[in-house]
Amino acid sequence: MRQNKIDRSPRGFADRNGISPAQTYIEIREGRLRAKKMGSRTIIPAQCEQQWLDSLPDAVVNENGRLVASN
Repeated sequence: MRQNKIDRSPRGFADRNGISPAQTYIEIREGRLRAKKMGSRTIIPAQCEQQWLDSLPDAVVNENGRLVASN
């Protein structure tokens, strides 16, 4: 039985989360996303991805019916 392999690279992270690879590197540089190095590879562990997602503001619907970040 073969398990599905999850791409833990910055590009895989970007694809899963709907952001650009450039924004992924900005998140790492600014310290909002943790990454690990293994030789020349950059890996974003699952728990680091979840911490990043948990740190984002909740989305709420404003009076105009648009989704915005909650304060």
